[in-house]
Amino acid sequence: ERDWPELAWLATHARYADTPPPGAPLARLAARFGLSVAETFAAALCRAVESDPMAGRALARLQAPLAGARPTLALVARAFATSVEALAAGAAVQSGILTCSGEGPLPTRELAIPISLHCALAGVSLPPDGVRLDFPLLALPAALIEAAQAQARALAAPDIQDARPFLARSTHQTHAPISGATLVLRAAAHDDALAVAVVVARALGTPPVRVRDPRIPGLAPWLVASGCIAVLDTAPGPAETLLLPELARLPLIVLAGPDGAVAAEPGSSRRLATWNVPLPDLAARRALWHAHLGDACGALPQRRMSAAHIDALAAAATHHARIKGRDTAMDHDVCAAAQASSPGGLAQPVDTALDARALVLPPTTRAELDALLVRCRVREGLVDGLGAASRARARLGVAALFTGPSGTGKTLACAWLAQHLALPLWRVDTAAVTSKYIGETEKNLAQVLARAEAEGVALLFDEADALFGKRTDVRDANDRHANQQTNYLLQRIESFDGIAFLTSNSRSRFDAAFTRRLDAIVDFAAPGPEERRALWLAHLGDAHPLAPAAINQLAANIDLSGGHIRNVVLAAAAAAHPSGRAIALDDLRAALEAEYRKLGRQMPGTASLFKP
Repeated sequence: ERDWPELAWLATHARYADTPPPGAPLARLAARFGLSVAETFAAALCRAVESDPMAGRALARLQAPLAGARPTLALVARAFATSVEALAAGAAVQSGILTCSGEGPLPTRELAIPISLHCALAGVSLPPDGVRLDFPLLALPAALIEAAQAQARALAAPDIQDARPFLARSTHQTHAPISGATLVLRAAAHDDALAVAVVVARALGTPPVRVRDPRIPGLAPWLVASGCIAVLDTAPGPAETLLLPELARLPLIVLAGPDGAVAAEPGSSRRLATWNVPLPDLAARRALWHAHLGDACGALPQRRMSAAHIDALAAAATHHARIKGRDTAMDHDVCAAAQASSPGGLAQPVDTALDARALVLPPTTRAELDALLVRCRVREGLVDGLGAASRARARLGVAALFTGPSGTGKTLACAWLAQHLALPLWRVDTAAVTSKYIGETEKNLAQVLARAEAEGVALLFDEADALFGKRTDVRDANDRHANQQTNYLLQRIESFDGIAFLTSNSRSRFDAAFTRRLDAIVDFAAPGPEERRALWLAHLGDAHPLAPAAINQLAANIDLSGGHIRNVVLAAAAAAHPSGRAIALDDLRAALEAEYRKLGRQMPGTASLFKP
């Protein structure tokens, strides 16, 4: 009786099962899952075997000649006046409090209590496989912490009285969520959502644990015995639905991304509440950056990103500063750390370090880019002070389409904009994103878009019509799949909170519904003579063989765009490089002829330009 109070208590009288005395965790677990007296006896016996080797030896002697120190169904059935079938199909086995193992006849199979549950009942933390205790140590904005605590209070509101309490509560716990309550946290920033889940759990006075699969055998009894709340870290993808199991009507915190659906299983009594966890606003970002870098944060708070990414960038910037022999990081260290971050296999970083003179555009196109730059800079407070209709569907994202012939500077303009916004630029790899498997393309795009929102980077979709093309009439399953993909992209780009640039050779290749979702469409026309002259000078540099008059004639007669002019100059430089000389006129002429042959066009008569 001194070593096993549960056995002594049960032996005294079974009618106390509904009101277990203090210090009897197994009795409370039995009451929570509706175990019979025989099943509770069996669980206590299994616990004795795991703690006391003499108990196992005694059982082995009783069950001889059957091998095994754990009780068989036959032994438990005879000892506690029940049937083998009732034990095998009872609440203890079905809930995972006990396991029934073996391949022989049913009476010879052994009962056991999971080691993790046995340790939890003994007050020792040993999570089962698939359960993690680690959460990011992250400083969150004060406003976000207050909002999370308010969510916890709502989760614990006593509007259902028949479900409280069901957790093994410690003395510091002040709230308990109602039975079956579920809080779904939707966030693009995964680590921010994890940190918010910790705040909610602490406000409930309940330790959180991370779970990938809510159907882990024995999870519910372990949660009850350990007094923990499960944070389900399994976000559904686009067009997917995450079905939440009953899980003994225990509360759940579910981490979900911007996409997919979360629902209770049919017939479940779970109540779902959803909270879209916001990214830190300007004031919150300023406070977080100041906490990391002090007054050296500069203009960094203007860049919209998650609290987790601010923490990661600050750490990387501090490391970068120490390499340079400085103890304090500056804003340029943060920029260097941001540019060095890897976007993963679905995108590639684009170098945005370029001379402003490299981008040669007509005045009208330049004015449109300047207006787009202003739109990107003021996007967070754009609707402040405007009417209700403007605020009704306000969004923070900016999406712009650049159209025009190849080589007219569309991609270069994206890099110029990202440079002036002090944002990294990632080019989405269409080949890596696109998949032949249904739904995989949408999942890949959802991953890229969510990460871009959380880390505050600009996205470049080169040749965007490959992804955002027109919807077609449905003739087969492939057409249906393509249209579903386009529908998802149209919806997701509208809800995207970041900055996205799309380039294409033709506006007509896009679905008509897509243009409404764009904040700007900039047409990049083929350069005229003035722009071509500036392009030739920008590419040739100061050491070139052409007189000003020759450059003027070249700009007037050679109707090539900037990308083709770059090819010509590089080919001429390659021809001159082995000899260690400057570009000669013959090098330029040969390079021009080769470029026109690539284009399948006749080179204009420019013999007078190349006379010595």
